Amino acid sequence: MDRDLLSKIPGDLLGRALHSLPDAMVTVEDTLYRVVELPDGVRAKVTFARLMANRYSRKHNGSRWFWAAASAVIVTQQPKAVTDDNILSEIPGELLTPTRNALPQAHPHCSDTQRVIIRLPDGARAEVTFVKVKSKEGKTTRWFWSPDSAVLIDEE
Repeated sequence: MDRDLLSKIPGDLLGRALHSLPDAMVTVEDTLYRVVELPDGVRAKVTFARLMANRYSRKHNGSRWFWAAASAVIVTQQPKAVTDDNILSEIPGELLTPTRNALPQAHPHCSDTQRVIIRLPDGARAEVTFVKVKSKEGKTTRWFWSPDSAVLIDEE
């Protein structure tokens, strides 16, 4: 089932999730997770595995680490209500990642949502709502923030 779901995730969504990962050459973690929202509103947790490719002979020590999507599981199946004012898909990931990283660490006892105002490249301002997401892998439970929606706000 995991491979079937992974093959149904559009490449641009996987690409955005992949670009939000740290450099595979310098990280110490072998697996990382990202939640992506499919066009139908379903959210899927994608597991990325750190792999090594030997591009050169051994005497040149040309080993290169890279990330590859390994599996995907559904996190929520309820499609979100479609709203015309949700502009999240139009905000570049380069703006969302540093904003998410600046949020307080997600944990079980903190608020379920965080709202942040960001300035878009065209000069407009948007309020981005991040939701707390729980990911359980074996005995390990991880909490993290995922962008949920964004709306333009009027200049005052």
